[in-house]
Amino acid sequence: MKTLIIFISIFFYSSILLSQNYTGTSLVIDQDLFIPDSWDLNNDQNYTQGIVLSLHGDLSEKVFILSKPRKFIDKLLNIDSSNFTTFNRGKRLDLFSFNLGGTGFTPFEIGTTEVVEDDRPFSSFLFFNSQRTSIRQTARPNIKSPWKVITSDFTLNIFGLRLGEQLQSYIHEKLLETNPNGRPIPLGWPNQISDGGEPSLLYRVNMTSSLLDFHKARKNNDDQEVKAYNHIFQMTHQVGFGLGYYTYFNTGVNMRLGLIRTKIFLKANGANGIAGIGNKGVSLFKNVIANTPEEKKALKKKKRKAAWKQFELYLFASSNTNLFLYNAALQGQFRHSEHRFSYSEIKPLVFTYDAGIALNIGYLNFGYALTGRTAEFDGQKSRTHTWGSAYLAFQKPLDL
Repeated sequence: MKTLIIFISIFFYSSILLSQNYTGTSLVIDQDLFIPDSWDLNNDQNYTQGIVLSLHGDLSEKVFILSKPRKFIDKLLNIDSSNFTTFNRGKRLDLFSFNLGGTGFTPFEIGTTEVVEDDRPFSSFLFFNSQRTSIRQTARPNIKSPWKVITSDFTLNIFGLRLGEQLQSYIHEKLLETNPNGRPIPLGWPNQISDGGEPSLLYRVNMTSSLLDFHKARKNNDDQEVKAYNHIFQMTHQVGFGLGYYTYFNTGVNMRLGLIRTKIFLKANGANGIAGIGNKGVSLFKNVIANTPEEKKALKKKKRKAAWKQFELYLFASSNTNLFLYNAALQGQFRHSEHRFSYSEIKPLVFTYDAGIALNIGYLNFGYALTGRTAEFDGQKSRTHTWGSAYLAFQKPLDL
């Protein structure tokens, strides 16, 4: 585990040095321990843990090999950035990121080496992901600064490693030191999906567009002739699909309410691949032009100073409907698994929902969400499950 952490740290540090357009780093941690015991929602089962570490910038596009198959499929589907101009006329901004993460799923009974036949199988995976997000301003008369977004990503995933077991065992060992009657050390990981390791792939596309935006005009403090708005309430709609180890279609609605200064509201990917939290994008100085080196240096300094003055505090919520055609975390793949479900034993229609709070101060973004998902399989032990998600990011201002 220590070796893995050192490797990840070195990779991300060297990536920042290599990237010519580094725009930020973010971390999303999903953990059922993030739910207070008094809420009676932490059952330590189903989706029990996950983490995503992201590097934002051009590095993944120029260096990372997984960007190549993503570009190829984008072009086949006619949604690559060069064709995105066909959707609407207006300004466009392309954002790129590399994501590294892992996740774990368990049945309720984890303290036995026997297969728990009537509950979900153990499952975990490590993934590497290349993502492109294209943002376009549209021309909707009822929305100030409306926008539309297409996000696509390509993921290389490895099922059946023991990283999930090591992390869960470590956490439970520490918890048992303070509470001997707590959850046992997990013993059933040898029965997980594709135990020993099996690669898999996933390609996803998601389109998000503005539905409502209540706002009021405000004056900038930077003496620039740039009209800006305080957004009070925003609602977006999204549709998407996945093809690979998760094959599904989904649609949903996202909302946020509070002190909002950014006009772009996107949700960061959670480790489970279906839901997540976070905010991307800050719009500053969109009409300012700097020609000389002195002007460019002064503008850069002014942007940095103004960015730290940006303050947001808002509540957010979302709901999504997912129609699954295949779920490898339940059904397995080609490699032998001691326990797996057939398609007739899973629930194709799964609903996810979340609610949380976000705080953005300058370059720093913080967020917390309580997320729930309805039952994914049939049987007496089928249940809705919940977890907490924490989000931390350092992101530079983006012009749009």
